[in-house]
Amino acid sequence: MPGEHFKLALRLPTDGKTHAVLWNCVARNVRRKNDGVLVGAEFGARTDEAKVLLKDFILEMATGTAF
Repeated sequence: MPGEHFKLALRLPTDGKTHAVLWNCVARNVRRKNDGVLVGAEFGARTDEAKVLLKDFILEMATGTAF
């Protein structure tokens, strides 16, 4: 439900390694689609390291340089 707090843990492969990253999140909007649920979330408690890893992951995926 909107307003709920939750943690999101991801493994981001970047720089030839897989990094575990944890974010504290707040659901901002929720809608049902097909047999699933889409959640719009606000990410909080982001460390500088987590921001850099996410930026690098997105860049590698966008440019096709990911392993």
